Amino acid sequence: KYRALKKTGNVCFKQVRGASAKRDAANQILRWKSEQLIAAGKHSPFGTPAMPTVLSSTIDHITNSEKNHELRLFGLYRNDIIIAGMVAFLSGGKFYYFISSYDSGVYKKFSIGTQLLIKTLELSARSGFREYDFLIGDEKYKHDWCDKDIRLVDYASPFSSRGRVICAYLGLRLRIKKTAMSNKWFHDLVHAVRFAAYRGISLIRHDRVQAVRPTVRANWKNDAKAEHR
Repeated sequence: KYRALKKTGNVCFKQVRGASAKRDAANQILRWKSEQLIAAGKHSPFGTPAMPTVLSSTIDHITNSEKNHELRLFGLYRNDIIIAGMVAFLSGGKFYYFISSYDSGVYKKFSIGTQLLIKTLELSARSGFREYDFLIGDEKYKHDWCDKDIRLVDYASPFSSRGRVICAYLGLRLRIKKTAMSNKWFHDLVHAVRFAAYRGISLIRHDRVQAVRPTVRANWKNDAKAEHR
């Protein structure tokens, strides 16, 4: 598929360099990731370029800091336009896969997300990294690539009767969530409801903006006429 992609134009993989290029690439990667999460009925922790969250603002600050030596941006480009990108951490001889996303349009059929992953795997091997860490999450594609799992657990120790009640509640809620989400029918239903909810919020915000604009314009025209008189 990578050879087929190269037939469509000038395709290359590279690390993103330069303050302006890194800012643009980071914004695009987070925008694609947000769209993919919302389409899957999940919450996006990245916000938008106009309304960034603490996480996206932190990524932007670290990426463009002169003291940053760990966080890197990598991209798959076609005709000098990024079509897939990754935010990664390089530290202690390990390559940490943090965020990856891609253009879900016409290039999706070339598996550009997988092509980018392969390129970063090759880069980490050539650079002498001992491990390629996919970080937290049990997505299926991670099992396809990994040869070792690290099991993470939630642990809480109560120090009072109130704490025991809270811990019991949190444990019960987590067990119910895991049991419910393991049911494919319920899992698909939750995603559909979340997706509809996010679309509804987006439409409400859009309607509010459209409703405000005519009032602002009318006031501006009236003020201009008053100054002219």
